[in-house]
Amino acid sequence: MSLSPDDYQFLRKERRLVSSWPIVGGGALFALLVVYAWLAIDQPQLANPAYVYNGLMNNSLSSDIISMLVMMAPILMMMLFATVGIMLGYVFAFMRKEKRLLDIIDRRMND
Repeated sequence: MSLSPDDYQFLRKERRLVSSWPIVGGGALFALLVVYAWLAIDQPQLANPAYVYNGLMNNSLSSDIISMLVMMAPILMMMLFATVGIMLGYVFAFMRKEKRLLDIIDRRMND
C-alpha cells in the first residue's frame, strides 16, 4: 500500500512549514529581544526586578509608579496564563500533526 494523495500533500505542506521556521522563529525571537531591550531602557520598572527592588528599598519610586505596578500585576498574571494556555494549545496541535506523521510512517513501513 502506498501513500494517498492527501498524505503526499500533507508531507509537502509540512516540509514547507519546517523550512520556513528559521526565518519566522528567528524574526519572532529578534522582535522579542528588541521589545525587551526597549522596555529595559525606557521603562526599567517593567523589565528589571532589581530596579524595582532597589527603588522600594530606597523609597525612590514615586507613588504613580507604585500605583502603575500594582495595577499591572493582575494584567501581567492574566497575560502569563493566556500565553501558557496558547502554548499548550500549540503543543496539542503539534502532537496531533506528529501523530499523523507517525501514522503515515507506520503505513509506509507495513507496505
